[in-house]
Amino acid sequence: MYLRTERQIADVNNISDPNVIHDGRNLVIPLPCSCDDVDGMKVVHYGHVVPTLNTVQQIADEYGTNESVLLRLNGIADPNDLQAGAVLDVPLKVNNSLDYPLLVPNGTYTFTANNCIQCKCDALNNMTLQCEPSPKEVKLAKWSQCPSTQCKLVSPVTLSLGNTLNGCVQPCAYAGYNNQTILTTPLPDSGCPSKSSIISIFIIDLYIL
Repeated sequence: MYLRTERQIADVNNISDPNVIHDGRNLVIPLPCSCDDVDGMKVVHYGHVVPTLNTVQQIADEYGTNESVLLRLNGIADPNDLQAGAVLDVPLKVNNSLDYPLLVPNGTYTFTANNCIQCKCDALNNMTLQCEPSPKEVKLAKWSQCPSTQCKLVSPVTLSLGNTLNGCVQPCAYAGYNNQTILTTPLPDSGCPSKSSIISIFIIDLYIL
């Protein structure tokens, strides 16, 4: 389904024995893809294996594109010629990130900042990249522990990445990383309180352990 070997999936998920996977465990699947523009929009090209009885229109609806684009990209003249088991080039819309050149396809997520940060893209959220600290079970790369992911709002108030303040929509956003630090930035929102009112709100600082 994902054009990956069991060894590749096992290595990404730090699984020593691919034959032993516990029920309910979430797996990270490395997608085979490439990036460019389609109809003037940034996309990631995903290699999709066509299931039995699937139509071009069904696949287009599932991945947020349209039938004509899929037919053109894959050189298919008649949608009835689609064959089960064929690998279809599916363009997935992506979110741009301040962590250049990080691109996240619609409906997927990825890890960045040495696996300390998980970012996801969802068309239902206006294609706005949503990032938060990675789940504790994710294996870190290079770092022994993750740096702080807090935004400095108005001293002494701080807010952790992915958290909200008094109903605001994600005021603390991911902005990249360097050798020792995860960068964050507060995003303005019309529903957020003014700077003067922020000072009176008590916030518990959260740290990644």
